[in-house]
Amino acid sequence: YPMLALRIDHVGKGIPTRFVHRYIRQASVWLHARGMRTLAALTSAGAPLASALAFDSSVISAPFADMNLEQAKAISASMSISSASGQPDEERILQLALPETCDIEDIISSVASRNTLRTGDVFMLPLQDTGIEIAEGQDVEIKLLSPAAGKLLHFNIK
Repeated sequence: YPMLALRIDHVGKGIPTRFVHRYIRQASVWLHARGMRTLAALTSAGAPLASALAFDSSVISAPFADMNLEQAKAISASMSISSASGQPDEERILQLALPETCDIEDIISSVASRNTLRTGDVFMLPLQDTGIEIAEGQDVEIKLLSPAAGKLLHFNIK
């Protein structure tokens, strides 16, 4: 699942919504891996879902790019998936966008009303509600298209 990762730039607590933009100077696109078969089995058994959602290396992080909050809200990226042989299986252009109901300023302000935000803290917000299925042996590359073009991630599924 692609996620918008927003890095907090400096310490703050009790941040009003109108000042949240001052705390975001970097953003990135990260992936949150989920074990879908494990998740289905745990859900049907009524068991805790952490084993399928919060395991070691469940978040695949990319370096942050300098951008302000407005640029981060309009982020777009491309994702290409290749087979082990190097032949492209498919290429998807993802127009990643936060859901209309996602108010970043309100979320960060709400968290900061109860907690001190520290430099380097990261907020992860979903960019789409459907996952992208990848399998063993595939090569995945994610490139940032805007606001600043460049390769973010490149990894092989083992």
